[in-house]
Amino acid sequence: MNYYERIQKSIDYIEENLENKIILDFAAQKAYMSMSNFYRMFFALTGYTVKEYIRFRRISLAAFELRRNNTCLIDIAIKFDFESGDSIQNCGRPMVLSLSPGPALINKAWHYEKYANMWRITDDFWDSWPLLKNMFERCEIWQNHVSEGCYPDCDMLPLGYVGKGFGEERLTNFTREEQITMMTLWCIFRSPLMVGAELTKLDKWTLELITNRKVLRLLTHSTGAKQISRDDKHAIWFSRDTEKEVCYLALFNLSDEVAGLAITPGELGFECFKEYVFEELWCKDSINNVEEVLEVTIEPHGAKLFEVSRNILYNDK
Repeated sequence: MNYYERIQKSIDYIEENLENKIILDFAAQKAYMSMSNFYRMFFALTGYTVKEYIRFRRISLAAFELRRNNTCLIDIAIKFDFESGDSIQNCGRPMVLSLSPGPALINKAWHYEKYANMWRITDDFWDSWPLLKNMFERCEIWQNHVSEGCYPDCDMLPLGYVGKGFGEERLTNFTREEQITMMTLWCIFRSPLMVGAELTKLDKWTLELITNRKVLRLLTHSTGAKQISRDDKHAIWFSRDTEKEVCYLALFNLSDEVAGLAITPGELGFECFKEYVFEELWCKDSINNVEEVLEVTIEPHGAKLFEVSRNILYNDK
């Protein structure tokens, strides 16, 4: 038996076990070789290392199955033994595994959390108010599955000039109020932020929108974001800072008219609002000395994002 035939024996063993655990010692035994000689001859005759060959064959079969069957990406990854994450763990540099199952299935949440860092919870997201309004429902469904290293993804931000790769470059259809709503929801929910725009054409207003440091802090230094309430006309979200003694309160007007929104201390777990300062992080205005109810007026499709902190000047005497 020549070297080609012996290596072919090992390849036959590998091909028969692509969906199972492959033991390289067994593969070497099929070729009647020591491990070191097996590795050397396999590369010499195939042009691939043994591990490269196994990885490429599994990827090829996984891709074929994805096209042929309506199977969850995570299920296919597990079937072909990609669940260990060795390639990511041993690559020697930080990596993020982002999935686009489009949209992710809530009953598969534990799969995504175990094997990925981020996963898209929507189909392609474009600059359409109905799509943005629907994202509140999606975020409500996924709000309990956001944690360090695990981020449900609301998709890219269609800001500035969009559509160049689709045949028609144009300015986003979102109004400024809708863009503020989108950024506020993405940040308090802690969705990954990716800008889907021509960066060289960003205007001053849009650039300031996506670089507001106090707003962006929510992505890395907030936790426990919860939707307090939502109906067809409004939504309210609340979270806490992980380092400072502050909270974040987001009020959204989902209606087509200017609307007043009100929230009581009890809805946030507070005894009263008198000792707190509400700093609006977009317009940088502050509200002090709130009596029983916080009331704000919000433009159609707009939002207010408050950092809520104790008023050091407050004296209840």
